[in-house]
Amino acid sequence: MSKRKKRIKSTECPNCHTIFADDHSNYCANCGQENHTHKLPVKHFFTELIESLTHFDTKVLASLKDLVLYPGLVIQKFNDNKRARYVPPIRLYAFMSFIFFLIWTTVTTKEVEVESNFFKNTPKTVSKWSVSFIHKTTVDSSTMKVLTKLPKLTNAAIDSVLYKKNIQTNWINTRLLNSAVRLLKGELTLLDLYSRFIKYSSYAIFILMPIFALLLMLFYRKRNYFYSECLVFSIYYHTLIFGVLILLIILQSLFKINGNYIALLVLFCVFSYLGLALRRVFMDSISMTILKTVLLSITYLFLLMLSAVILLLSSIV
Repeated sequence: MSKRKKRIKSTECPNCHTIFADDHSNYCANCGQENHTHKLPVKHFFTELIESLTHFDTKVLASLKDLVLYPGLVIQKFNDNKRARYVPPIRLYAFMSFIFFLIWTTVTTKEVEVESNFFKNTPKTVSKWSVSFIHKTTVDSSTMKVLTKLPKLTNAAIDSVLYKKNIQTNWINTRLLNSAVRLLKGELTLLDLYSRFIKYSSYAIFILMPIFALLLMLFYRKRNYFYSECLVFSIYYHTLIFGVLILLIILQSLFKINGNYIALLVLFCVFSYLGLALRRVFMDSISMTILKTVLLSITYLFLLMLSAVILLLSSIV
């Protein structure tokens, strides 16, 4: 800090033209700009970079430690305006979501590439194809060959072929079948579908955050909380969810844990954490906290399933 003060000072702020009270002012009292010459040595930029990185890292570690070990504490302190120790919620969310999608993409892309090889010789080896949403649509190999030879593969053309063969389908099954045919023809790869899914997943989670905040506001409407306070809760909570998912993805890839167990463990962790965080932040009775946790969890699971359907449709349409 002392080295900065030895830089050449100005008598007038170059940003807002305020006259400094003395020649040794380090900052402009009007706009806050640092008072030094614009002709900076190269080492200044490296110093600024190192300081900003180490400062951010320290705050990230403090934020994550309190977020994980003390459910609701970071949210409570941030809403009480005790914020100097922590990374702002949206920055921490952006940081954790970036890490999550990076790890998720890295781990699962290899599996997707392996499964893509399945479609190279599939028409010769599979006698029946089935896609299922609400009810099952089963297509035999001869019908699949007809579909692969269609001059223009559209959903309407697929519906026409299936109707002539007396095969039942629905709006979603037709589109699933369309994607399967394009995979067989090489017009589409599993990696393409996976990339779309990743893209729309990030959108869905980002949209769910303000919706979850609105649910919190409705559940605690008698407490007169501002929507912004509920949004802080939602952002930090979704940041925690990303952290849990990162940990479990790493454990699953290392120890090959069954996917069903992973899903159950995620649900147990995130909803148990939700109850503890609600108890600390909103200070309800234990019985009311449990009730609201269950209701919030059920509502949120419904929204997750709805978003999963929308994600599926967005990926295949």
